[in-house]
Amino acid sequence: MANCNLKIILLSLIFAGACSVDKNTPPIHDMNFSRLTPILIKVDKIEIINTSKYKKNNDITMRLPFHPILAVEKWVDRRLKPVGGVGSEILLLRVKDLSVIENKLKGGESIKDFFTEQSHKYVFNIEVRMEILGAGSVKSFTNVNVIRHLTLSEGLSVNERDIRLHQGTKNLMDDFEREIFINLSKYFQLWLG
Repeated sequence: MANCNLKIILLSLIFAGACSVDKNTPPIHDMNFSRLTPILIKVDKIEIINTSKYKKNNDITMRLPFHPILAVEKWVDRRLKPVGGVGSEILLLRVKDLSVIENKLKGGESIKDFFTEQSHKYVFNIEVRMEILGAGSVKSFTNVNVIRHLTLSEGLSVNERDIRLHQGTKNLMDDFEREIFINLSKYFQLWLG
């Protein structure tokens, strides 16, 4: 009986030792855009409307550790500052698509393939229409669509996968920032303060 208890204790210690938390994990919610200077927009307020829809079974957007719509909201809050306009104009961001699609890749069968092969491909997509609305009409608009791809190798821990997916969201938002800044300079000159 004592021998059986000893075996149970040893097995418990082995399993408990196998389950550990990586203490060197960077914070996953560090998307604050503090490095960017605010853009002053001559409008009374800014609104975000998310019309993005869940696509299919391999759309993992809802399972991400930091949802991309939160990144868009943080970007708007940090980057765009309404300073009042001539009339009662509104800057409206319509998020038409915001998705991360996971596709399983066919890999090899060897042990080497397990460590070197790419097992999943992720397609990050953001499509936004930005409009200035005033006096019942659209005064100006621009569309931005950014797509990013990321592949991950087999054998990553859940923690490592989440960190890489979070970095993919950050890279998507950096590309979005570059595109939207070009379009703001081009199509929204009258409203830049």
